[in-house]
Amino acid sequence: MAYHGYHGIDTKIVRIFNDPREMTIKQFADEIIRITGTKSKIEYKPLPVDDPKVRQPDITRARKVLGWEPRVEFDEGIAKTIEYFKGCLERGELGEREPTE
Repeated sequence: MAYHGYHGIDTKIVRIFNDPREMTIKQFADEIIRITGTKSKIEYKPLPVDDPKVRQPDITRARKVLGWEPRVEFDEGIAKTIEYFKGCLERGELGEREPTE
């Protein structure tokens, strides 16, 4: 996630996601499948040339500019996110998406 300033305040991006574990996208997908209990299959596609190999954002600016500290562990945050989107689906708040290539 990122926060952008507004109304003339600092508008540089501030990363507000942090998990001390380094995790590959495959590990992340495996965790989602495990937590949701689905039978989803992971689909592999070629990576873009400029795709970052490490995804562990530095949250120093969030600490400095916002006084923000992570308070939710990965498993709890993912569980809450899944429940949120389940509710959206049940209420019909998420529309069909066009497939992307």
